Amino acid sequence: MWGAVKHALSNLTNPNGRDARQTFWYWVLAVFVVRYAAGMVVSFPMTMKIMNMTMQTFASGKPEDVIAMQSRMMTMMADDLSRIVWIGVAIGVVSMLLVVCSTVRRLHDSNLSGWLVLVPGTLYGIALAQAPRQIEASVAMLKSMKPGATPDMSQMMQSQSGLGLLSWVAIGLVIWIGVRDSDDEPNRFGDAPVRF
Repeated sequence: MWGAVKHALSNLTNPNGRDARQTFWYWVLAVFVVRYAAGMVVSFPMTMKIMNMTMQTFASGKPEDVIAMQSRMMTMMADDLSRIVWIGVAIGVVSMLLVVCSTVRRLHDSNLSGWLVLVPGTLYGIALAQAPRQIEASVAMLKSMKPGATPDMSQMMQSQSGLGLLSWVAIGLVIWIGVRDSDDEPNRFGDAPVRF
């Protein structure tokens, strides 16, 4: 595994040549783990604030404190959500850039043009570009809520359903690229890749 990650790191900006299936998937796994860890680090402060607020409220035992806590929580989430989404978009862009050349080399390994990477890349890029606008609509909804009201999660999710679909189609295409059979023989993109 470490050989595959080392290979990908040393070829971050090199779309030439071929990557074997195993090399590609080890690299995608490494990027996914780093991306997931970064997302956890970004959301940790907001999660801790919510937990702290909830514990203080329930420690008081007063019903009116629960309603006040819900109102404060919605305001706090609205304030933090925009920042978290922008950081999430940045993490998404970095993740996408980290796997682009490896995906091109994987396409080459199955004797396809590397330009096909533009299809999932464009879909994912559109989803990332739309995320801030759609999250701002959710933030506006949270800020306009009356104290004690329950957020309409179905409405918030419907406003973001297109994002999810574009992202999943892009991920599906990358999976399709990643599982394709390799050319065992040399092809127009080079010799058979080294398997790590």
